Amino acid sequence: MLFVTEGKDAETINAFAENFTAQDGDLEAVESTSIDMSPAFIKGVTGHLPNTRITFDKVHVIARASTAVDKTRRIEQKADSSLKGLCWKLLRDRASLTPNVRIDLDALVAQVTTKRTTRAWLYKEQLREILEASRSMSSAICSRDGPPT
Repeated sequence: MLFVTEGKDAETINAFAENFTAQDGDLEAVESTSIDMSPAFIKGVTGHLPNTRITFDKVHVIARASTAVDKTRRIEQKADSSLKGLCWKLLRDRASLTPNVRIDLDALVAQVTTKRTTRAWLYKEQLREILEASRSMSSAICSRDGPPT
């Protein structure tokens, strides 16, 4: 970690850029940046760090997917009342659900071919698994090779 400051706009990235260059840092040499999905942060990073690869954190990626699942459920439940009351069951991590809630969710998943909400939820859960596998793989590589030099 190189820099932490308050703020949620492109000016925050400008403050980093000024601090980094004041310490003889080369903005063009920055290879990777982890930020949230704020358009202002994206704009600031692409404006100041032209060669960086942006990585979004898992929490914000899953939150965006969960929002899409909920929007799909809201639209679909207007025509299908069986989806009412499923909001929190669909948005929580499956691993943290109680057995009874999992049964309700499994009944919904069994209808994957007929419900868009089910497909949206499955996509979100697959995304969560991909991000977790990627994180595990990164941890394994770092522990095997040691910290980057």
